[in-house]
Amino acid sequence: MKKLAMTLSAVVIAAFLAASCGGDDNKTADDVGSTGTDVTAGQDILVPDDVTTPEDLGVPEDTATPEDLFVPDDVTTPEETTEPEDVQTPEDIPAPNCNPEGNVANLKACAEGPVDVTLKSVTVTYVFAQGYFVQDASGATEVYTTDEWAYDKVTVGQIISLHVTEYGNFHAQQEIIASDAPVVEGNGDATAFILDISAGTLPSEDIESFVVKGTSFKVDAVDNKNLTVSYGTAQGVTFRANELGQAMCVGATFDLLTGVVTQYDEEHRLQAFFAADLANVNTDDCEAPVDA
Repeated sequence: MKKLAMTLSAVVIAAFLAASCGGDDNKTADDVGSTGTDVTAGQDILVPDDVTTPEDLGVPEDTATPEDLFVPDDVTTPEETTEPEDVQTPEDIPAPNCNPEGNVANLKACAEGPVDVTLKSVTVTYVFAQGYFVQDASGATEVYTTDEWAYDKVTVGQIISLHVTEYGNFHAQQEIIASDAPVVEGNGDATAFILDISAGTLPSEDIESFVVKGTSFKVDAVDNKNLTVSYGTAQGVTFRANELGQAMCVGATFDLLTGVVTQYDEEHRLQAFFAADLANVNTDDCEAPVDA
């Protein structure tokens, strides 16, 4: 038995040694050098021919740099932009409806100053010492002549053409300041233009220079020729009575046969130039004057 056991041990040891020192296919760590002679070194690695390195990349020939960019010939820079020739400045645009030949409304649309407008077929509605009033379907205006008329005085009811050379105002009252002598076209009915204000119509810009009439006016205050009156629903209206103002008293009543709407500074008022413009003047109920 001992002999058999020793024989088996010898066989096992022999087999172990054969496995440890076996063939070329089993290398130990001592067989691999520090440089690894059987491993390909880094310097042996080749770059394939079809791989482009970053240094080989360039700017494509068809790519323009910023310096190569240009403004097309048909592009206009802001400096080259000009104002169109057909654009008018406000000074070039005439006032609307300021026509050389027209009606009263056309004339009033003109800027104040020298004008060249001929009024056609306007009716004389009121005449006073220094001028007269004319009216048509579009409106009314005053014609100022001064005390020295340069032509024969017109009469109420005449239908005239009037070449106006200057238009303006006196204390905000719109008026024709200069004109040629009127051309009389005929005669008409001036009463057709008289506006009845008895119900309480107030003087205003809309009816400036209109001829008016009314009844039952009452005097509420007197300041020389300027009366403060009431009529209909109207209260506190200024009435300029050129000839009868100073003879009036608080509490007096009267009717207005014919007068005109005028403006003085900021105030529109009623005005009668002659004593004959008033009728049925009654001073019986005037207040007694207060002693000082």
